[in-house]
Amino acid sequence: MTKVNLGIISYAHPHTSKYAAAIAAHPDVSLAGIAGLGLNTEIAKEEANRYGVTYYDDYQDLFERNDISGVYVGTEPMRHLEVVTVGASMGKHILCDKPIALTLGEADEIIGLVKRSGIKFMVPFNPRYQLPLMKAKAILDNNDAEDLVSVFAIKYGKLPSNIPGPADYSWLMDPQQAGGGGFLDIGIHAIDAMRWLASSEVRTVYAHIDCSICEDLPVDDLGLMTVEFENGVVGGLSAGWVNPDAYPTWLDVRFEILTTKRAILI
Repeated sequence: MTKVNLGIISYAHPHTSKYAAAIAAHPDVSLAGIAGLGLNTEIAKEEANRYGVTYYDDYQDLFERNDISGVYVGTEPMRHLEVVTVGASMGKHILCDKPIALTLGEADEIIGLVKRSGIKFMVPFNPRYQLPLMKAKAILDNNDAEDLVSVFAIKYGKLPSNIPGPADYSWLMDPQQAGGGGFLDIGIHAIDAMRWLASSEVRTVYAHIDCSICEDLPVDDLGLMTVEFENGVVGGLSAGWVNPDAYPTWLDVRFEILTTKRAILI
């Protein structure tokens, strides 16, 4: 089987190092190149050297390689539209980290670009591939005798400034670069998982998002949301950067799933 060659664009996102490691370790995939863009370009150079691949100062040079099928985009969200525009024009498949864009308008532009180009495009909502949620989804999908009633999620993390290591992730607290704050950063995975578990799209939303604990932040640190899905399932989410420094883990995730027959706690 011929290996698929993939590239990495930017180490601005905290997830980039994890995706690079996963690509490099996969038996059917090769990490073929790394390009710097935005923050943490020195780390991108170091990682290219560590993996023994070519480093590019200009990400377009990476896209121009005929042997590369696709890329992971780990830039600040404000750059997503620009990078996807270039990649789609060259027929490269794209795994673009969340959020897809700064605004709904930019998101619609990206969706249009993807449809017109025919490339494969995905935002990596990895909770769909985590075993506890996969087991819950299987229970919900394979039991016709019970109906899903509600899904509630709690997802709390620490401030981005507490992410260990030398990388600069300050853009996460800049609304012009990130498009939001703690609720968007932490909660986006949970609401996608809730949509997936409910097998339905959201019909109505009530939310309160504010800077509730760290009052000097330029973005929100906590959000509370209640949703009703089109199939009648009710959902709730509380998410943000609210874990104290002394909390034993950086991230705390919990799901409570109620059906007409059982409760599933994750």
